[in-house]
Amino acid sequence: MPSILVKRSSAADNLLLFLVTAASSVLLTRLYLYLFNYPQIGNGVFHIAHAVIGGILLTISVLLLLAFHGRRVRQLSAFIAGWGFGLFIDEIGKFITRDNNYFYQPAPVIIYLSFITVFFIYRRFERYTPKDPQELSFDIVEQLETLADNQFFHQNRTAVEQIANKLLHTKGSNYKDFGQGVLQLLRVIPVQENPKPNRIYSRVRSSWQWFDVYTAERKPVFYALVAIFLVYIGLTFWTMSAFFYRLAVNPFSPIHFGFDSRSEWFVYVAELISQSISALWMCQGFYQLIHRQRVKALQLFKNALAVNILITHVFAFYIEQFSAAISLCVMLVLFVIVENILEEDESE
Repeated sequence: MPSILVKRSSAADNLLLFLVTAASSVLLTRLYLYLFNYPQIGNGVFHIAHAVIGGILLTISVLLLLAFHGRRVRQLSAFIAGWGFGLFIDEIGKFITRDNNYFYQPAPVIIYLSFITVFFIYRRFERYTPKDPQELSFDIVEQLETLADNQFFHQNRTAVEQIANKLLHTKGSNYKDFGQGVLQLLRVIPVQENPKPNRIYSRVRSSWQWFDVYTAERKPVFYALVAIFLVYIGLTFWTMSAFFYRLAVNPFSPIHFGFDSRSEWFVYVAELISQSISALWMCQGFYQLIHRQRVKALQLFKNALAVNILITHVFAFYIEQFSAAISLCVMLVLFVIVENILEEDESE
């Protein structure tokens, strides 16, 4: 039976556009409200929250997807949906508190978890290559959409030929017949010269590809990673030592640690514990490096970074609020670099 959920090959690009736009929406909204002293839209009776605007934008993006064809519509919908989702999730504190508290302290944690979930979904799709005959067939249909815009170029033809040839080697006569029919269709379809790429887009895309290749193949990058992980381990054990020293002087005293409540103190302890777990995982990675098990070491480094991103930074956002976004960006970059190197090593 054909699957209802068929992965789209261009899903990663759309998810990345959605993610970047949504994150920008939250950050720019917070900056705007801070600079203008949190203005309100409305009068004495009404208050139009920006979550309402976010809901309208999300509705518009859904209507565009339901009513119109084409890749450009999907990109536009991803952009509009990103802004809408950012405006909506920014006010999550109002929706989960009785006093409609926009500054509810756990709100940044919820916002962070929503974004990090989308990020890992994006990474999953970015590394995915369609292999199922149904997915390959949908890929051909998506590539042929450009015919309706009279923009079927050599690059589109090459892509369709490669997918159709894969269909010829799959199980199921229907898919093989479809692939054969597409190859016959390509012989009579007029093809245009490849267009000149947009300079800004091509530079951004080439820079990202260069980043992937550079981080995967250059030894200095790996050595820099090792140095960063050593610093991370050192800082973690230094922080833990200072914590136990202060704990011995004033046990279970939130005020002594600079916190106003026991809940903040327990969150801080949980952050230290999760950070220590990730540091211990990195130590295991160095143990594997000493025994020349580079792939196992990279897997342990990746797991350690995942613990930091998925657990440690949850507590960090609770305590530090949005200032934790800086260290998060560093950890995400390190995670992508380790993943690139690991994929290159595993392929070899």
